This record gives sequence, structure tokens and C-alpha cells, in this order.
Amino acid sequence: MNLLKDESFIPNEHYYFCEEFTEEFKEYIEKTLEKLEPGYKKSQVSYYTYYFLKEDGDEISGEYDCCDNDECINKTREELEKEYPNLQTMYYDNDGDHENIERCYQCNKPLNEHLTWIEYELDHYHEYLNDPIPKNEQFDLYCILQSIPSCDCSISEYVKHQLKLGNKDPLNESIKETKEFYQKVKELIDKINNCKIL
Repeated sequence: MNLLKDESFIPNEHYYFCEEFTEEFKEYIEKTLEKLEPGYKKSQVSYYTYYFLKEDGDEISGEYDCCDNDECINKTREELEKEYPNLQTMYYDNDGDHENIERCYQCNKPLNEHLTWIEYELDHYHEYLNDPIPKNEQFDLYCILQSIPSCDCSISEYVKHQLKLGNKDPLNESIKETKEFYQKVKELIDKINNCKIL
């Protein structure tokens, strides 16, 4: 199966590249998203992340980040205040860039559903995929697939500059890396489709 259209690697007049999947690969992704959709739909995402600062202003480890549920925030705060008095509770919305799916320390609710870069989660699930796939992993896998094409394989300014100078070698290397990356995505999709869903 060809994954990327040939024109994905032909720049326009401004040396802009646009990765575009073949229709066959798009359909394969859509079919897999449908399989994962029940687990994805059952997960309610928190659109805010609550975190904690120590008295000196340093942030406490992200593993204690919480969803927007007051019970989760208060429970975590009580736990942390045994070691860190005078905590500050802070929050931010989750519309920014993400490279992995963050989860609430207390209830395990996802804190985001879109990934700017998928490599971290892709590598994890490429190596460790449960069969049958539990609901929380269905959510993560759905997020990976709905986030592609991602920023993992964007053509760098260096490559564009070299191309303007007539040197195609960096572009050819980028094309090779991009194809290998999406081949890895396809391998993960193959694995998902060979698994049962819980």
C-alpha cells in the first residue's frame, strides 16, 4: 500500500510542502478510527489542567496534574500539602501543543485529545499494545490516528534552503525519514486491526 501521494514532496513556489495521504491509506485510517471510536467516545476529556506550585514558586511534578473536577483537585492538594505547605493551585487550558496524552492523577481522565507530535505515543504503542485493547488505550490510539499528519515529519527550513541552492540530498533524506515514519504508523494500524476491542 502506498501511504503518501507523490505530490507530498513537491514544493510549491514558496517551498511549502504538504503531506497528503493516498485515498487507500486514508480509508484504512478511517476504518481503524471507526473500530476505536466506542472507547474514544466513552472518555470525557478535561479541557483544563490544574497543577500545583510550591511556596517558592517551583512547579510540583506533572504526575500530580489534575482534571477540572473539584474533588480531584482538592484530594490531590490535601495529599501534597502534607509535604508542601502553602501550595498554589494554577490551571491552563489544553489547547496548546502536546506530544503525549496526559491524564488526571486522581481519576485518570484524559487532559487532552490532540497531539502536535505523535512519535512518543506511537513508539510506546508500537512496542506495547494489549490484546484485547482496553478503553483507555482505545482513546490514546484514536488520538494518535486523528492527529496525523503530525508535525513529526515537517520539512525543515534547512532542507528548504538547501533545495533553493540546488542540493536535493537533505530533501531526499527527509523524504526517506517521512516514509519510514508513516510506515511505522501503518504497522501500528495493522496491529490494532489484528486485536480485539474491550
